[in-house]
Amino acid sequence: MPYIEDNLPYRVPYLIYVDPTNLCNFKCNFCPTGNKFLLKDISRPAGMMKTEIFEKFVGDLKKMITKYKQKPSSILLFKDGEPLMNPNLISMIKKVKENNLTEHMHITSNASRLNPKISKELINSGLDQIRFSIYGVDDNSYKQNGNNIKFELIYNNIKEFWEINKEHSFPIEVVCKIIDCYTEKQ
Repeated sequence: MPYIEDNLPYRVPYLIYVDPTNLCNFKCNFCPTGNKFLLKDISRPAGMMKTEIFEKFVGDLKKMITKYKQKPSSILLFKDGEPLMNPNLISMIKKVKENNLTEHMHITSNASRLNPKISKELINSGLDQIRFSIYGVDDNSYKQNGNNIKFELIYNNIKEFWEINKEHSFPIEVVCKIIDCYTEKQ
């Protein structure tokens, strides 16, 4: 990814966040998405991005790129929700990549919804990078963050994704971000 200063003045946004969903299957105590009261206070409806809205985004982005002869450096298909909850995520990634609307396509996921089928679809979609947000190194760490999920599931899903990505010569860069709220024992 190029440095911003190498492209100044930038005529188009350097990066664009598009939230395929603002729903999440986790209820992390540090995240506003898991706090229904906060979402209610800001009057933001919860749900999946409609296909028509995404198509409009793609059309508007094409017009912007044509007009300014420059495209955003990155498009990040996540923000407040778990992108793998949107059943149209793979087609969204493909649409952006097929239309050459960015140099770099990225998602961040909690990895809980990964399985071999989704992993293969992501790897074949044109996605450039996936960041896995890991909330601890054991079941208790996840519980402390507000989630009743087995760490082993997350570990195995990421490991399986890594192996499938490896079989395909690593087309997707994998980044793991782990929250550092450990006890001395961990």
